[in-house]
Amino acid sequence: MRLNFSSEIEAADVERRIIAGIVVPFNKVGYTSVGPVIFESGSIKIPDTKNVKLLANHDSTNPIGRAQSFQTTDNQITGSFKISSSATGQDFLIRASEGLIASLSIGVEVISSKPSKDGTLYVQEAVMKEVSLVESPAFSDAVVTKVAASEGSSDEVTPDPTPTNESEAIVETKDPEAVVTEVPAAETVEASRQTIKASAPYITSAVRSPIQSMGGYALHSIKAKLGDDDSALYVRAAADSTSTNPAFNPTQYLTNIFVSNTNFGRAAVDACNRATLPGAGFTINVPSLITGTDTAPTVASTAESAAPSNTGMTSSYESFTVTKYAGQQTISLELIERSDPIFMEQLMIQLERAYLKATDAAVIAAFVSTGTAATATANSAAGLIN
Repeated sequence: MRLNFSSEIEAADVERRIIAGIVVPFNKVGYTSVGPVIFESGSIKIPDTKNVKLLANHDSTNPIGRAQSFQTTDNQITGSFKISSSATGQDFLIRASEGLIASLSIGVEVISSKPSKDGTLYVQEAVMKEVSLVESPAFSDAVVTKVAASEGSSDEVTPDPTPTNESEAIVETKDPEAVVTEVPAAETVEASRQTIKASAPYITSAVRSPIQSMGGYALHSIKAKLGDDDSALYVRAAADSTSTNPAFNPTQYLTNIFVSNTNFGRAAVDACNRATLPGAGFTINVPSLITGTDTAPTVASTAESAAPSNTGMTSSYESFTVTKYAGQQTISLELIERSDPIFMEQLMIQLERAYLKATDAAVIAAFVSTGTAATATANSAAGLIN
């Protein structure tokens, strides 16, 4: 589960490129799309700082800076961020200084959480994924405390709720009118995990179930029978399902896959010698050694100085008749113009397969009719050849 929480920006300076402030408070209620949420102290793990980007409105395709440092206490997480000198980064600095972008927002991936009976979600373990500049906070007391460090400076700023005397100017905005009305940022989606935007308060009575496996379901089923109210909520029957909302889970159709049982090939034809059909005539004579009067040369074991086998070859002509195989499909103009293009492709494929099947069956019939079916050699290659 992905949660995003925002906090109010107090100050921004177009000519300064490092923003430092409170990213998220612990043990304070913040309102999200899943209802009220509380992060327990130390519940957020921070990966390698240099890999945490500062995004615009949680848009992973629109980074505007990078984290420089984080500090975690029992009460909060503070951080400092270097804003990009790109046109987009400059634009967001100007908008922040004018109070149009009023918040820092943390995006976390929840690993472990537990809902309370009043609907508040207590996050016990989460991983920081990114921080964003957004319009308004989910936590009212999480704010940016100062903007410092001039362009090109590599010094890091340690966030401090109390302004200190520094060699460079610190710009603070105390005008409460600088905070603009909250507008929900665009929702993002992560593969295999639900993404939840928390820029706009929204209360829901849905229970976040910890059941993730068959074993977990069995455990909470037993605890529910023993009187555990939370477990009873986890295993309760759903009031709405796919059977009551069939219009929102329609049957899908794939047009790029065509399943059939017509692809048999031409095994009998492939076993025969083949040649190009002459350009004229319906009867074709082919030299052969398959009639009863034909004789093929022989080779035999020959003793030293003995005369080798001497069998003269005699041949004749085998007569074949040209046979036509054809099929037809009659279709309407509307079917051609209004159907998916794959229809015509599959129609041609099926006609081709029907031709292959018919011609292979004809060759098999010729094998059976001309072979010595009445003799013991009928089930062998010699029986088919003879």
